[in-house]
Amino acid sequence: MAPIDQPCTILLVSRKDVVWDCVVGRKRGGLREAIAQLYYSGKRGYVVIVERGTATGLRRLSLENVERLGRGYLVLIDGTIIPLHRVVMVLDEKGDVIYSRGMGGEGREEG
Repeated sequence: MAPIDQPCTILLVSRKDVVWDCVVGRKRGGLREAIAQLYYSGKRGYVVIVERGTATGLRRLSLENVERLGRGYLVLIDGTIIPLHRVVMVLDEKGDVIYSRGMGGEGREEG
């Protein structure tokens, strides 16, 4: 659910999820930092990536499927390499947005 005290926009509505984009402020390198925070702490989380060929154009991946976090990419257990520029959102285990890349291409740090 979107925070009440912040201006928010709905980015995606699917049968199961409503994804909110709440502008808090830009932080350089925030995307990799948000992924690393969950990945190295061992906490569960998800990344939402742009993927052609899906109904919504997006795919949610569990960080449990990530074998390695590189400087500009994720390596999945099956060997697939996901460039970080394809990641549009980082979610915690509850599905709350930690980081969201706005529709204009700017990254937004939640918090």
